[in-house]
Amino acid sequence: MEVTLNIDDAEVRAAFSRMLAAGRNPRPALASIGRYGVSSTRLRFRNQAGPDGTPWPKSSRVLKHGGQTLRLTGRLRNSITSVVGNSEVSWGTNVAYGPAQQFGLDDPAQRVGSHARLVLQAFGKKLRFGVWSRVAAFARRMKIPARPFLGISPTDQQQILSLMEAHVV
Repeated sequence: MEVTLNIDDAEVRAAFSRMLAAGRNPRPALASIGRYGVSSTRLRFRNQAGPDGTPWPKSSRVLKHGGQTLRLTGRLRNSITSVVGNSEVSWGTNVAYGPAQQFGLDDPAQRVGSHARLVLQAFGKKLRFGVWSRVAAFARRMKIPARPFLGISPTDQQQILSLMEAHVV
């Protein structure tokens, strides 16, 4: 007795071909992951919380005047970009104060260079016109609490895995 078994494996072969192609050129998958990382990071500025869900400490400006921490001009949030290599992807910021916000800063002698300052009040009273004053360089204590915005949450991990699977299946 002869048994013949025919298997239509075109779908499986196509999936393997896509997987091999992705292995030879992972840049499209990495670019998708980079776009997702940028989007997820920028969303943290709206949610005011780190990758682990911990709310950011409110800034002194927000405590005095309202608004959201790290959102006055949007410079840090808008600077988040991704870089795709041949076998890796990264996202982050090139803004100089980014690390101080991400990790916090406690420096008892932070140097402040000489600069001009607009004086709008004197002796507790508002001035009719502002006066520019030259301020000499000085050192001051800088204490900034950590407000992590970069990182990968558990949800991010699942999304990144889904993106990878979408490019190889």
